[in-house]
Amino acid sequence: MPQSAHYHKDASRISPKLEVVSSKPQGLSEHERESALSLMHRDSFYTQTVTTLTTGIFLTGIALQLKAPNFIIGLLVAIPALTQLLQLPAIALLNRYRSRQNICAWATLLSRLFLMPLILMPFIPSTQLALGVLILSYICHNGLAAISFCAWNSLVKDVVPSERLGSFFSRKLAFNALVAIVLSLLGGYFIDYWSHYLPNATSWGYSLIFTLAFLIGLLGVRPLQRIPEPRVSNLPEKVQEISILSMLKQPIKDKNFRQMLLFMGCWNFSINLAAPFFAVYMLTMLKYPMALVTGLTIASQVANLIFVKLWGKLADRFSNKSVLSVAAPLFILCILGWTFIPYTDNIQLTFPTALVTHLFLGIASAGVNLAIGNIALKLAPEKKPDAFLAVNGMVASVAAGLAPIFGGLFADYFSHQELSLVLQWHCAKGNLYFKTLDFQYWDFFFVLAFILGLVALTMLSRVQEHGEVRKRVIVHQLVSETARPFTKLYQFMRD
Repeated sequence: MPQSAHYHKDASRISPKLEVVSSKPQGLSEHERESALSLMHRDSFYTQTVTTLTTGIFLTGIALQLKAPNFIIGLLVAIPALTQLLQLPAIALLNRYRSRQNICAWATLLSRLFLMPLILMPFIPSTQLALGVLILSYICHNGLAAISFCAWNSLVKDVVPSERLGSFFSRKLAFNALVAIVLSLLGGYFIDYWSHYLPNATSWGYSLIFTLAFLIGLLGVRPLQRIPEPRVSNLPEKVQEISILSMLKQPIKDKNFRQMLLFMGCWNFSINLAAPFFAVYMLTMLKYPMALVTGLTIASQVANLIFVKLWGKLADRFSNKSVLSVAAPLFILCILGWTFIPYTDNIQLTFPTALVTHLFLGIASAGVNLAIGNIALKLAPEKKPDAFLAVNGMVASVAAGLAPIFGGLFADYFSHQELSLVLQWHCAKGNLYFKTLDFQYWDFFFVLAFILGLVALTMLSRVQEHGEVRKRVIVHQLVSETARPFTKLYQFMRD
């Protein structure tokens, strides 16, 4: 049973006080550690399944079936990020009840119970009421998931050795990408098939998708309940009072972690300003059919899947910052690359550039997602990392949640703007005009995201992490590891 601290109310202070029992953690045995790692990977499958089947095209699809306006769809997209703010009260919960495994399991169970209203969408007669229920249940689902994630992060900090974080998360991300690809394809095909034969009951197809997510989600609580965590001695050595406000100040006072928070906020804002609108750009400006947009997204995910293990090796061998120093610039260059795709419905002209951009986005995002997840865990102190990880999660989530909202406003504003740079040549036969620069609509949008990404990179340069190496070392290792299979094939054919 978890041991609780005593909660005090103090009218003289705004923030509550927590009497936290200080004790020495007893580490896991090697067998318990390997068992915990295995159960965490099993949990990843269940969590990714629930996430894939209740977000993205499936969530947007049911919202469109309910005739939701664009504002509601945008709100639904922002909810998962904004609810991460609930990691703030989760800090108090972790300090009051020291069994993170129990908190994680119970919060996950309650979170997935709130998927039931999504199943009932077709049975609600009023679309307005159905939209209200959808939004409320989605907020509760993601809010409880945020509390679970806060406890899970703290547990990972103690269970996974720092020298294995790269390989642990690379395996996790690679498996998650594979699950997302397979389920997206199968789910999309199922919805198309259902809609073809039952066009007047499409929402029932989404209800079945959500039912599957709900049942698998309930099964996924069991691995969380079985994860062993470092035990804490029953007898307290010292009782100390810690206010939530003082805990939140700790990451801010840490200069290196503060620099990391600045980078995290700016980076998440810049990429989420543009990334959610790639599909909109292809559908509206490039006139791509939905099947082609889905195919390009899967191509990006496949590239992500192939390279995430390599990025993990490099992160373990060198540092997460070293990986970010290569992957992050590549990512923002891909964002800028969208400005070089001409506005035309000639798919043969634009598809090669779009395909190359998606492939490099997949490669870059594999490294970025892996390193960003690891660097906060690595820079947080070994003792009491909860406040550091929670503040990091809140900064990242607020930036990621606000960015799409501002992104929509920016896109609407720039839709009527144009910037051209024309060179004019005067000669006897007349004048020649060369348009060297032509920015309009989405071009401004992507350039703005690129500039903010550059600002984020300057902030990254101030972060210190053990094991940093120069960019060229990472690039050399990346190229050599990528070329190795082709070199072996060439030698085999030559022999």
